[in-house]
Amino acid sequence: VLARENFGRELPNSTKRCGKWNWTLFWCTVTNTGKKICGILTQGSVDPESSKLNFAVLGIGINVYKPENDFPDEIKNIATSVKAHSQKNVDIDILIASVINEFEKIYDEIESRSFMTEYKERSCVIGKNVNAIKAGETREVFVEDIDENGALVVVNNMGEREHINSGEISIRFN
Repeated sequence: VLARENFGRELPNSTKRCGKWNWTLFWCTVTNTGKKICGILTQGSVDPESSKLNFAVLGIGINVYKPENDFPDEIKNIATSVKAHSQKNVDIDILIASVINEFEKIYDEIESRSFMTEYKERSCVIGKNVNAIKAGETREVFVEDIDENGALVVVNNMGEREHINSGEISIRFN
């Protein structure tokens, strides 16, 4: 989770060469004006005896250009692209190199968690009601905070505080 949060914090720095706009971090998705421009997924393995991380895989999908025939109807109102918010042509080689360079810079910050303050400041889910989706079950929760391990601190409809560190959240901007 921390790799995803830290990388999500730095992804906007990777795309500055592609144009200027205001970025907001959305747990594991970078958004712009309420529309998704990128998704960041993580998968890992933890040793059950030592609780140490065996490995982690980070997957990043960036909408560089809008599809020729627009986004599919089911995501048309929630997806956007880097090019749609840039005055410049998007150089994919520069974008990918920048992403890798930023990742190398932030990798060392994972243990210290020095990125969490900025990550929380950029979050657009703190103070919002979101749909938490896990194992096919969707429930509405209120996001209070993000803890030191990158989990969302939420309050459920029973008033109970929970920490969500896996699954998916969905939020709609007005």
